[in-house]
Amino acid sequence: MAAVAVVAVTVGWVWHSAQATDVPPWRVSEEQAAERCLDNYAELSLPVKAKPVERILLRKEGGWLRVHVSEPDNWIHACEGGPAGMQRGFGCLMEQGPPDKLRFFGGYDSVLKARLLLGHLPTGATSIEARLVSGQTIRGDHDGDIFVIWAPGVSVEGAQVTATGSDGVIIATTTAPSETG
Repeated sequence: MAAVAVVAVTVGWVWHSAQATDVPPWRVSEEQAAERCLDNYAELSLPVKAKPVERILLRKEGGWLRVHVSEPDNWIHACEGGPAGMQRGFGCLMEQGPPDKLRFFGGYDSVLKARLLLGHLPTGATSIEARLVSGQTIRGDHDGDIFVIWAPGVSVEGAQVTATGSDGVIIATTTAPSETG
């Protein structure tokens, strides 16, 4: 298991999930499920200096997504769950870059495995949204620094992502990772 964690850290991502058979027959609270997700993260034996702190909490379509960040480690971790408890988690390094640029964390692994876009909100941006290949627009959430665009059951692959300032002026736009590019 330690070798797997080392390989995962080397490439910058970790993925873990719980199947329905892993969920106890009794209902767990959302807080218990989120704590279980963080426990699973801790069991990966990653070389982290601090426990991740929750930065964003979303609820959609009967499910929830909690985004945690460990600042000293540049690590971001998302836990997704619903009525049955924790369903999956995704973690990756937060790549460094210019503060005025829109950048993604986790690349295609985030898009494919977690069906979400995680990234850095550029300086001056106050909103973020994605126009999916299907034409649907999804408004993202942010904490002023990191953003998440979560689309349960819908692919975010190849979405056009736009960060806008408070005056409505587009600050940055880019295309979400996809298998072909």
